[in-house]
Amino acid sequence: MIYILIGLFSLVLCQGDVQTTVQTEFYKQLLGADPKQYIETGYVTLKDLEDGQTAVGEMFYHMFLKQGTMSLDQIKQDDILVIWLNGGPGCSSQFGNFQEIGPYKVVEVSKDNYKVEERPQSWNKLTHQLFVDQPLRVGMSSAKDGFVVSNTETAAKYFANFLRVLYNKHTILQRTQLYIMGESFAGHYIPAIAIQILTQRLTFVNFKGVAIGDGWTQPFSQFSQYASYLYTIGTITERQFKIIQNNIAIGQNAILNGDMQLAYKQFDLLSDDETINMAGGINVYNFRQYQGQDIEDTSHERFLNFYLKTQFKAPTTKTIFEGCDGPTFDAFALDIPTSRKGDIEVLLSSNIKVLLFNGQLDYIVNTPGAVLWMSQLNWDKIGLWKNAKKEMIVVNKETQGTWKQYENFIYATIYTAGHMVPTDNPLGAYAMLEKFLTM
Repeated sequence: MIYILIGLFSLVLCQGDVQTTVQTEFYKQLLGADPKQYIETGYVTLKDLEDGQTAVGEMFYHMFLKQGTMSLDQIKQDDILVIWLNGGPGCSSQFGNFQEIGPYKVVEVSKDNYKVEERPQSWNKLTHQLFVDQPLRVGMSSAKDGFVVSNTETAAKYFANFLRVLYNKHTILQRTQLYIMGESFAGHYIPAIAIQILTQRLTFVNFKGVAIGDGWTQPFSQFSQYASYLYTIGTITERQFKIIQNNIAIGQNAILNGDMQLAYKQFDLLSDDETINMAGGINVYNFRQYQGQDIEDTSHERFLNFYLKTQFKAPTTKTIFEGCDGPTFDAFALDIPTSRKGDIEVLLSSNIKVLLFNGQLDYIVNTPGAVLWMSQLNWDKIGLWKNAKKEMIVVNKETQGTWKQYENFIYATIYTAGHMVPTDNPLGAYAMLEKFLTM
């Protein structure tokens, strides 16, 4: 009955706008052995952007220091800190934590009885990790009644304030080099947050780079490749190609005309049941899997709900953990078709390292669409990047993907992976990360 005892091992410290809970002993009980790192969770209270006084919610983070780092004061100068964000919009970054790159995977032994196992290719071997649930109210994060963030720009401003409060609490984080990484709609979040760091001159952050996997960043161009992608992999007929192509054209015209409601509707059509049935019922995140046969592991969701109040100290306004928040997704409807391509251009021109990567089997944010918008970047060195030689990412004599780089801009394709690259090909994803951090 491990779970009955675990609550005894939390240490809660409150200071100003941050509540932290040391979780190292908790994970020792779950693992059945000493963890290899210091572990902490916390809630950062954020104030209204307009009046700066009214608390609007609490943003949750789950921090794992790099393996071998057993306390905050052991953080070394120029250690790498990775903040990971999942997309949605409205989905929890604890998916990335427990299903993709964090040090531990949750195992449900029986009802209300959990343990964790180490993840062999965890990125925690290379970096400190901070998994943040944002915008407010998403995942483990909370918000006051009726409060919903509805666009990327607002989300990014709240995230900049999150960084201010957290770095004020843990000033030792200023020793680290910060990289912000994530996937999917984080292709909106991450560029916008990076721009806030630069424009607000958050000099306490030693900001070095971004990495975005299967990112939804430039919808107009990414729209254009859905039909050709499905046709190329042999899942639709020529007649079906024309039907999907017509839906694409309507969506692109809507973007050009500023009709984001219609553009969102057309995007939704491209992943709805009718379109996917045309394609043989493929999983939109990995076309080599099929709907109804792709059983998602949701053990971590039940784990987080079970310990929501007792171990993770969720605020009173947070009564349940959900992997994705419906009201947030709905609120972002008009933001989903907008572009953050200009943000990427600013980052490249500011000499910020930019890694964009795609799983080759992803339909919803497919490789042809990604390559198309990247080739259209307004960056003075884009021609040199286009002409750069492609390298192979090789692990144990097996090719895991390709790497194309010129100076601070890299694009990688990871083989045998879909939308969630680190889950589908952990070896390839780890090799890619290691190459990026040491370039």
